[in-house]
Amino acid sequence: LGGPGQGKNLREALSLFEELGDLPHEAQARGNLGFVAAHAGRWNEAVEWFVSCRAVYERIGDVIGASLAGLNLGEMLTNQRRFGEAKPVLQNARRVMQAAGFTDGAEYAAVQLARVLIEEGDLAEAHGLLAAAEATFLALGQNSSALEAAMVLADCLTRADDAMGALQRLDEAGARTDAEDIDHFACSVALARARALTSLDRLGEARAILDDGIALAHERGMPYEEALLGQAATKIIERVRGVDPEKGRYAAMLAELGVVDADYRKLLQSPTR
Repeated sequence: LGGPGQGKNLREALSLFEELGDLPHEAQARGNLGFVAAHAGRWNEAVEWFVSCRAVYERIGDVIGASLAGLNLGEMLTNQRRFGEAKPVLQNARRVMQAAGFTDGAEYAAVQLARVLIEEGDLAEAHGLLAAAEATFLALGQNSSALEAAMVLADCLTRADDAMGALQRLDEAGARTDAEDIDHFACSVALARARALTSLDRLGEARAILDDGIALAHERGMPYEEALLGQAATKIIERVRGVDPEKGRYAAMLAELGVVDADYRKLLQSPTR
């Protein structure tokens, strides 16, 4: 996804659906354009497509379509650290999916909502949502989704001063997940593991994992993951040496994705920049 040809074809299809008044296919095209923009790193554009996709689904009364668009929108806003905007969107998507019996969709919305709660400091509520989501995914045989829940749960545990518990959770999730899915989430798993190791002052182990993760994310063209891993490495470097010349680059990478990043704002405001 994200190639110019794919986006051009979808835009042409969207124009056709608009001309025909085919609202279901128009909504679908808008959602697909959101995914194309997201994978191409045009996150602000992706947000706009998901907003319009949800609006069209709401117009035709397709509550499941609207809730899925809301889930995609909420995840994107969460990635951009626009937590105040993301929270009500995710809460609504989860509520609708629960009412419709769309269990796995509701649990995935819960995982994204938990990410917001963690940032708000509501670790107990986040833990409850994540543990329930992980258990549900396992009961459904969706080990890949269970791994994703476990990664966020590990971050929650680390922030709650249970880094050993976080590492154990990651080990358990990895043991039950096939190699292909583990490889797919390799950068995110590396970040969760490194954060836990950093919390335990096992800085050498954490730094090695982060360096490998940064290289992998760069190779795969994943700027968001590369920047998050880089920022985690910067925290270690600053503890040891006090200065990391790459800090500004990682903050700028996030800013290009529309991420609300405090470090980048500070750099812009610095009189020595």
